[in-house]
Amino acid sequence: FRFLISGALEFGGDEIAKVLFTNGESQSINAGQGGSIAIGAPTQFPKADKFLLRGSIGYKYVTTQADNV
Repeated sequence: FRFLISGALEFGGDEIAKVLFTNGESQSINAGQGGSIAIGAPTQFPKADKFLLRGSIGYKYVTTQADNV
């Protein structure tokens, strides 16, 4: 049995939304930005030695600069 864990910090990407604050400031939310962590396991099929399938489940986190949440 094998086990895998992965994590990443992503920056950049196209702007997909803009958060508007009550004080008039704004913050852009970009596609792909944030942090992620995932766990999973690979599976190898007995009759296909060169084929490896990896499955994982994870969590993606993005935040804003709001102080009232």
